[in-house]
Amino acid sequence: MSSSLPVVSTDVAPFGVDEATAEVTSSLNISAEEKRRYLSYLDDVTFRLMIPAVVYLAMLMVLGIFGNILVLIVYLKKFKPSPTRVFVVCLAVFDLMTCFISLPGEILDMRHIYTFDYPIVCKMLRFNNSFSVVSSGFTLIAVAIDRYRKICRPLNKQITIRVARIMVGIAVSVSLVLTIPTVIVYGRKTVKTDNKEINGFECSIDDRWLDTLFPLMYIGVLFLIFFCSLGILVFMYVFIGRTVFNHRRFKFRPSRDTKHHTSHYTTETSLEDGTETKCYSGNEKPSDNGKGMRSSSIGFDDISNSNRGFDGSSETSCSYPNDTTVKPKARSRDKIFNRMTSTRNKASKPQHKTGPRALKTTFMLFIITVVFVISFLPHLMLMITRFVKSDFEDSLQGAGIIIYNIFLRSYYINSAVNCIVYSFCNERFRNEGKNLVVSCFR
Repeated sequence: MSSSLPVVSTDVAPFGVDEATAEVTSSLNISAEEKRRYLSYLDDVTFRLMIPAVVYLAMLMVLGIFGNILVLIVYLKKFKPSPTRVFVVCLAVFDLMTCFISLPGEILDMRHIYTFDYPIVCKMLRFNNSFSVVSSGFTLIAVAIDRYRKICRPLNKQITIRVARIMVGIAVSVSLVLTIPTVIVYGRKTVKTDNKEINGFECSIDDRWLDTLFPLMYIGVLFLIFFCSLGILVFMYVFIGRTVFNHRRFKFRPSRDTKHHTSHYTTETSLEDGTETKCYSGNEKPSDNGKGMRSSSIGFDDISNSNRGFDGSSETSCSYPNDTTVKPKARSRDKIFNRMTSTRNKASKPQHKTGPRALKTTFMLFIITVVFVISFLPHLMLMITRFVKSDFEDSLQGAGIIIYNIFLRSYYINSAVNCIVYSFCNERFRNEGKNLVVSCFR
């Protein structure tokens, strides 16, 4: 997460520095003002190569601030309390911390890459950056656990709002413990220039830790936590995807015998006084077959989709062929049968049904997780490359420096695009957000 320091050639005299001053800077007697002017010149030259990365971060900052504020307003005012709302709101808060603090600090660091002599500010920026990222990662693990229980274990006890808040609290506490060492590790790092007598300062690993193993061990622990978290997320969503696939395959499997899957149901009850009662649904006509026998044929589609037939409503017609007036005893027997069938139907339904809404929410949160992981891959690859090849940064020139500084900060994408994912995957959020934006402009 540290910034790159490109090699700047100083063959020409700095802007605002005459030849006499340039000669003085090469001697041992260099004043503080001359050092400042020289380092400011290096900042200006380096910043020209940083402009594309600054524009990239500025766009993410604007999009992230407005987008995450919109997410907070819509979810807090328009959505009912739920575990999903708890997770989404917390993710938006962490992203806002990044957009309000980390991104401006990163731009400031790139602007003063040779003159960032603010150790306290550096420690605050690195801590906030690490804390918000690690907290978001642990919150996404809590989201995956919630989705796993809803899709793969729908009949078990589900995560409540209180449990969701506790899970987020644990995620924040663990993240706080893991990121406190950034306050110790990061600070003011001395940067060498072409002039051996003048050194600059950047926000990176503090000078007192450069010759120790502590920074390397700490970064290694963060890498290990990231890959372990990635493994948990992959494990959870593989099970979720398999369950959804099996559910859809079973749902759309054609029935072998359509006779046993009719959308109508018929009940024939032989009463004690010899009067037969026939009940049929829809436009189906009563049949005289099997008269006098006690039998029932019930279509499960009608049972699951509507209960009106069991309440004596218009969907179910009952005929009494022997007599137009049914005895009270027969009516009582028919009501008891209807109540028993309705009770059995309600008991057979699962308490937590995996419906289209749950699947859409799961897909939306899965996309959020995928964006989080993918946005980190370029940064991790560059960090590993720097570790393996120590002179990697020094070998970069021109366009390579520009591309390097953009991809080194790729993980900031995650803090800005979540609102876009919500807009594409959640129609209600899209409509509510549109109405809110229109009302603000009005």
